[in-house]
Amino acid sequence: MGRTKGQMGTKTLVRPGVWRLRAVSGYREVDGRKIPVQTSLTFKGSESAASARLAAFVEQEKGHTPEGKLTVGQWCDQWLEHIRDHPDYSPTTVQGHESTIRMIKGTSIAHVRLLNVAKKDVTTMLDELSDRGLKSGTLLNYKHILSGALNWAVDEGHIPANPARLVEVRVKRQPVEAPTNKQLARLIAEAEKVDASGDTIRPPEMAHIIRMGAYLGLRRGELCALQWKDWDREGNRLRIDASAYNVQGGGGGTKSPKNGYRRWVSISEKVQAILWERLTTIEFLVDAGMWGLTRDDIDECYIFSGYRTGPRTPMLPTYVTRSFIKIRRAAGLPESIRFHDLRHWSASTAIASGESFTAVSKRLGHSQVSTTMNIYSHVTKGEDEAIAKGLEDAV
Repeated sequence: MGRTKGQMGTKTLVRPGVWRLRAVSGYREVDGRKIPVQTSLTFKGSESAASARLAAFVEQEKGHTPEGKLTVGQWCDQWLEHIRDHPDYSPTTVQGHESTIRMIKGTSIAHVRLLNVAKKDVTTMLDELSDRGLKSGTLLNYKHILSGALNWAVDEGHIPANPARLVEVRVKRQPVEAPTNKQLARLIAEAEKVDASGDTIRPPEMAHIIRMGAYLGLRRGELCALQWKDWDREGNRLRIDASAYNVQGGGGGTKSPKNGYRRWVSISEKVQAILWERLTTIEFLVDAGMWGLTRDDIDECYIFSGYRTGPRTPMLPTYVTRSFIKIRRAAGLPESIRFHDLRHWSASTAIASGESFTAVSKRLGHSQVSTTMNIYSHVTKGEDEAIAKGLEDAV
């Protein structure tokens, strides 16, 4: 990695087109000596653009409060600037975090000096937000976002540890309700009916998406981000390497999967059949001169793409949701059934059939097995009751 020094700042090439910029934001005294305190951010662009951004960043940091007086609220603002151009954060995610940080800055923790922030300050913040009517699930999300900002403070050497990690927010989870097998069959049948009434050269778009959402247990964005290069035909598996997102005002892009958890998932014969059908279709269209592509370009195309923009752009997650709602209503199914519930069906069915929580957790892309157990523990309730009765009958 190359590093270039400038006045009061440095830029480091992390990977092609991605730079880590550092600027001096103040000084702290250690044993009578002034030690510079640096702030960093990630920037995407050319070297010249990175140099220009570094110069602006250095000027911006000159006016920052010295580290000893830096507050949690000020640090949260710097963290938002840091993640704005970070490749692992989509614009939609950053917008959501901005809204959350505004709420956090409306509490007393915003005025606490970063150096002094403690567990009690995080607890007080959550109490203040709770008094405003926020529910436990929302409070947990706010704590996670604050924890992200404080983790960065630890990484940058501003604080020795993250106090938010010591605070527990208890969330009473309602058991997830997955669609029944009959409801899933009705969704697929209705999707095939809708697709059959459209362009006959197009594969049954939503029927394929619904089937793969259920069979693979993927998140909506992960499905939309699948490319043909992610299909290991010999190993009968798919690589989950990215997630698609929407941008407010239109358009979208791709980012790392949730939790940054890249993985391979095995695929069944039915999924293989879907993929072969879709591949045959795109090969036919490419051979016919569509989009000005050749077969060598197909690997970089998306399995589910935006047909107006061509196969090199992923289908937008909002399109999937809107189409799913129309199909659900046409099938006469409850409004409570969401596209994400196909993932719940996949996990619940796998666990009920005897698969381990560990195996299901890896397939779903959960960062911890405990997450899977917390969400789907109700699935094994009947098994536990059977064990209890069996033990009683043994004596």
